[in-house]
Amino acid sequence: MRTGRAADPRPGARLPAAVRDSGGGVLTGTVTAVADAVAADVLLVVADTGLYAVPAASAGLTPQVPLDLTRPLATVTLDAAAGTRLADPATARAAVAGALLSGRACSPPSSWGSPSGA
Repeated sequence: MRTGRAADPRPGARLPAAVRDSGGGVLTGTVTAVADAVAADVLLVVADTGLYAVPAASAGLTPQVPLDLTRPLATVTLDAAAGTRLADPATARAAVAGALLSGRACSPPSSWGSPSGA
């Protein structure tokens, strides 16, 4: 199963207000520049109430043209999409931070952005 992730890439960033849970895992919002979203079966989405798994078929996916053509990106739009909560906000924040640290360890320094990680 392929997964895409919709989260703010900056270390220490707060959970995004862009995706909101209106109750019971019903998610609404838009996240841009989501890597591999179009090829994903399930999207991992960070919302205001935690981390959710959302079937990609229930999201609107709009491909974007990235600078690096080997890294396909998309805008993910959720309009009352049903998500399964995987983690509370604190656990989601820690999971995203760990994933970003692991990803940074496996990627060349030129892809990291500024030295501050912003």
